[in-house]
Amino acid sequence: MTFRVWAPFASSITVAGTFNGWSLTANPLASEGNGFWSADVNEAATGDQYKFVVTNPTVGNLWRMDPYATRIIHNGGNLNGVIDTPSTTYDTPNYSTPAWNELVIYEMHIRTFLPGDGSIRNAAGESIRTSDGANIGSFASAQAKLDYLRDLGRECHRTTSSGRVYRRHLRRI
Repeated sequence: MTFRVWAPFASSITVAGTFNGWSLTANPLASEGNGFWSADVNEAATGDQYKFVVTNPTVGNLWRMDPYATRIIHNGGNLNGVIDTPSTTYDTPNYSTPAWNELVIYEMHIRTFLPGDGSIRNAAGESIRTSDGANIGSFASAQAKLDYLRDLGRECHRTTSSGRVYRRHLRRI
């Protein structure tokens, strides 16, 4: 299994997971010299959990999720990436991917996809955009905007929420 991540300000990176007993030293990634780091880990297999441990000279070790993980599990208070099978497919009837130079991708962060009317406030009456985490955006508030995004010409979106990544293709009607 090859692990690869972009972390231009890291001084070192390792991958820790169930395949190495969550070791901070067993599987270091090598710098490719362009901000990317990678390593081949023969012991890693489908179903193993993992995280990157990014060392930053200013703040020390930071345990980070793989931003491209296709599966995530909530395990004992931690969100961990899970190595998925290479045969995982997504099926949308009558869909074909547009040419790469024509594809428009929109990334949605559900927490911030709020109703536009300003009606959502926390228990203290404060704006939803406070950092207390109350009354954050939901799948329902984002779903209400999908037709609008499609009409803008967005053909595909990547949705991130609560540590899980969802992909859906918006077909033109």
